[in-house]
Amino acid sequence: MQAGLNNKQKISIRSLQIFECVARTGSTIKAAEELSVTQSAISHQIKQLSQALGEALLEKSGRSLKLTERGAELAQELTKAFSNIGESVNTIIGTNRNRVRLAVCSSFGTGWLAQRMPHFLEHHPDISFDIQKYGDDPDLSDTVADAFITAKPVISGFQSIDLVEERLIAVAAPAYGQRYRGKQPPCLISTTVGEPMRGTDWLNFLSLSDSEQVVWQRSRALYCSHYVTALSFAETECGVALIPDFLAERALRDGRLMRFLDGSIKTGRTYRFCVKSSRIREPALAAVLAWFTGPVAQSHVKAAE
Repeated sequence: MQAGLNNKQKISIRSLQIFECVARTGSTIKAAEELSVTQSAISHQIKQLSQALGEALLEKSGRSLKLTERGAELAQELTKAFSNIGESVNTIIGTNRNRVRLAVCSSFGTGWLAQRMPHFLEHHPDISFDIQKYGDDPDLSDTVADAFITAKPVISGFQSIDLVEERLIAVAAPAYGQRYRGKQPPCLISTTVGEPMRGTDWLNFLSLSDSEQVVWQRSRALYCSHYVTALSFAETECGVALIPDFLAERALRDGRLMRFLDGSIKTGRTYRFCVKSSRIREPALAAVLAWFTGPVAQSHVKAAE
């Protein structure tokens, strides 16, 4: 019993923080970058923590690390504990309670959210935002943001509101579109870049719109990893792009783009607003949630569809 007590006394908050970060990011490299320490320091602290607890927390799985059963249990509890500490500090200190860190995928933030944010800011002058844009869907964690707009599945402990289902439409710059309307376009811009999905967005679109897939075969393909890049290339007359209707909405309204082909295809992604259930009563987050469920935001959703 005494030996166990001595071991517990050796456990430092820093080692727990480092382990939680490694477990959350799934990488000692990412954890070292987030905590601004070396990988060797990460490994040393994890080793000391395992020795103090008398439990293996991580194990090698090929070239990557995998949590042991005990490690996964500890990581889950530590994430909750550090989150609760952060919430307690904010409550006691009283700072930044009207500032919301909102993580959002880049295309949705540039398109849908940017066009609708002025209405929220006008009606909530006391609330400010830190908008964090991500190329991929962010992890749902308080360490990342206070609220999220993501297409990721909702996990336990979060409330969510579906905002808009992603649909792709074919657009081109007006001069380009008028030049090749009804003809074979020389270039089609695709955002499905990885194998074996390469170019399947256009193949699916042409199939569903009853167009001959030979159009794809005869055109040069320009691949872009992000919708925002594809939009820019379409505007500069590089070709016809398939991008979400909400991202093209403003450019279509301003005349910078035109619909090149009729129809649209669903990608299977639904963008939703997510916030942790335990934080929903915080005034700023409650106001944001209420706005997304209100008539103005919902009317914009219908317009986008």
